[in-house]
Amino acid sequence: MPDILDRRGRLFGTVNVVDLLVLLLVFAVAAAGLTLVLPNPLPAVAGVGVALVLVAALVHWLFDPRADIDERATYVDLRVDRDAVSPLTDLTAGTAVVADGLGTLDLTDAYVPPGDADEIRLRAGELDPYDPSLPTPRSDLTGEEVDVRVAGAETTARVDAVADAPEFAMASRPVLVRADVTRPVAEELAAGQTCPPDVRPHAEIESVTRYGTTEADGVRVFLGVALRGPATDGGEPWLGDDELYPDDPLTLRTGTVRLRGEVARRDASAEPGEPTTVTADLEASLTPAQLDHVTPGLVETDDGGAEVLTVEESGAHETDEHTLTATLPVRECRDHLRFKGRPLRIGEDVALDFGTVRVEATVRDVTEEHDAPPAESTAEERTEPKTEPTSE
Repeated sequence: MPDILDRRGRLFGTVNVVDLLVLLLVFAVAAAGLTLVLPNPLPAVAGVGVALVLVAALVHWLFDPRADIDERATYVDLRVDRDAVSPLTDLTAGTAVVADGLGTLDLTDAYVPPGDADEIRLRAGELDPYDPSLPTPRSDLTGEEVDVRVAGAETTARVDAVADAPEFAMASRPVLVRADVTRPVAEELAAGQTCPPDVRPHAEIESVTRYGTTEADGVRVFLGVALRGPATDGGEPWLGDDELYPDDPLTLRTGTVRLRGEVARRDASAEPGEPTTVTADLEASLTPAQLDHVTPGLVETDDGGAEVLTVEESGAHETDEHTLTATLPVRECRDHLRFKGRPLRIGEDVALDFGTVRVEATVRDVTEEHDAPPAESTAEERTEPKTEPTSE
């Protein structure tokens, strides 16, 4: 139920109370005069009342400068330099935003884009729809630069848009992010985590896949991520002025981890290819202690999922070299197979992590469904994460 008198001085949100009092005063004076001079004043008084209402409506429509103001556009979007506001955790709903020429507004929403974007976006309101110093329509404010004071910082902001809602309408884009991390960092990542955790999230981790690597204690993670940002006119999320493309760096911060990775896929959050299984012959140097654990039926503990079928000595003489026959869960792409996020190629090394023992082996053959192509340098293989993540 609407308030009897709203903050703009309107009765039930429709009639300005001052205008109504003036109209009633004029009607009362006219009615009193007609009562004195006419023997039956009721029809004349009623006619005067109707005439006053019609005249008041016409005057309001013709001359009231407030009539052309779109009262829905009571919120303003501001672009502010990211480095000007610190810490960003101070950008909470209700924080005062003092903007020269716009007045003192309340912060209603804040968005910090992913990566290293230079600007953040703030939404604040409400603009006074009756302020004659503001342009009509309100959209004429777009593009203007104003001095603002927010969260203890003084800076210059650009008016990005005007809006009729206190919060941004958000859109989402799926991406696949890869990063090489240590095992403790990998274990702290989980589906459902938001980034950042302390202001409006610009990303949510939807899936985590962990693969052991040839580096000791190294793990390559693939994160299915939904990037979120204010919706543009085309319905796409605004994620900063620079578009994100494959191989671009991307930093994600959860509650305990600051992850520096790269975009592996854009507009898709799953690894490429269809899942299938092949059988591979792998050559590995196994110590007696490793041989005690590497037995048929042993299955990897990470998401690689390789399973040992047989273990045999290589060559006629007693050596540490052994041939492992194993089933490998792979993803079949158009012209190659992928295992643990990398192309599976004969002559290249793979790492198998069985928990109690870790084996590095060289691919010698791939049978049953596919033959792996020979090793060669590709652009995808040359692209590795540029920086190591750190745990906070």
